[in-house]
Amino acid sequence: MLPGLQAAAVALAKAETLDAARGAFGDLSEAMVNYRNLATGELPHVAYCPMVKKSWLQSGETIANPYYGSAMLRCGSIVDKLWLNNGGLPTKWLLLLPC
Repeated sequence: MLPGLQAAAVALAKAETLDAARGAFGDLSEAMVNYRNLATGELPHVAYCPMVKKSWLQSGETIANPYYGSAMLRCGSIVDKLWLNNGGLPTKWLLLLPC
């Protein structure tokens, strides 16, 4: 397992507040996106929320933003299947949805 992935999972498991859990989930998602880029075959989509400046993996193209519950459920965009580490920002957009 990638070291960043394991550390992020442990931090999420140990989070004691919602804010800490959200931060740890963001770190875990970033690690999962990086791990996904090493995989082959059918891959989940990478989605990105410009409001929280964080990404996550999801199946399907309907945005299901995990940050801030129902208040931001549809905020975000599906980004290109090839995600390059660019300071946390997507390098190409497939679909841009306003938040």
